[in-house]
Amino acid sequence: MSRLSPVQLLECQPIKISLELSDPADGLALPLPEAQDIGLEFYKHMENCSETETDESDVFAKAHTYLISLGVRSAKGRPYAGLKFEFIFSGRFACTQNFAGNMHRSQTPQEMAYQHGLSILYGSVRESFATLAARMGHPRLCLPVLNFMDEQATQHVPPSAD
Repeated sequence: MSRLSPVQLLECQPIKISLELSDPADGLALPLPEAQDIGLEFYKHMENCSETETDESDVFAKAHTYLISLGVRSAKGRPYAGLKFEFIFSGRFACTQNFAGNMHRSQTPQEMAYQHGLSILYGSVRESFATLAARMGHPRLCLPVLNFMDEQATQHVPPSAD
């Protein structure tokens, strides 16, 4: 049994990083005790990019490569713990032969890439937020852990020819 994930991150880069005090006179508020409604807004996008460079030895991955973007920002007028922020990350993800070898899965390669891709990108957003908040003098502030495993791609991705 292979321990490799069926979805592999090929590259990831920040598109936008912004973090500032919502009102410098107020200072930083204490972190929210519960993360039930923290006022986050999301942007999600996915497109097929199978024509880009991928390891030629994995024909399945070459046919199932996707560009996925995730934007996370504080809701307008609702700063998170006294901070206004916006982060957008984009990554290229491939479903590998490891997926093809487990066809009993109920998800398509597109669905699996989308869900895993958003989860991986959100980890980059959380890390960037925590790093910048710490540099601003607030070392224990971070975004909550979120689950993207039930997300459905809003952008139609045409099935690739296998």
